[in-house]
Formats: sequence, structure tokens, C-alpha cells
Amino acid sequence: MHALGLLTSRPDDTLTCRAIATEFRVSEAQLSKVLQRLVKAGLLVSARGPKGGFSLACEPASVSLIV
Repeated sequence: MHALGLLTSRPDDTLTCRAIATEFRVSEAQLSKVLQRLVKAGLLVSARGPKGGFSLACEPASVSLIV
């Protein structure tokens, strides 16, 4: 949830898993698994390569934690 909040606060940025893990001082391997689940859920998009990373798949205002 913290990673999603960070990406919501920076909607125009693409952040790497390493950058997010460093920001929150968490395991990069564990965070990677969580981010991939958020991609599968349609909340994030991922891009490979040197300028790759994760970004929001929708407008920040449409992200809700209420199910």
C-alpha cells in the first residue's frame, strides 16, 4: 500500500522497484512480488529496460482502497 501511495503522489513518474524499496527500506525481492500483483490487478503498469519501472495505470483520483 505504501508503494501504491508513493506512485499515486508521483503520477507522471516511473519508479524502479529498487527506488521504491530503498525509499521504504524493504526487501526488493518481496516488493517486486507485490508490485507484480498490482500490475495483474490493473492498478500499475510495468516497463522493462533502462528507463523502465512501475507507474500508475489510471488517474490517481480513481485509486481507492475500498473494495
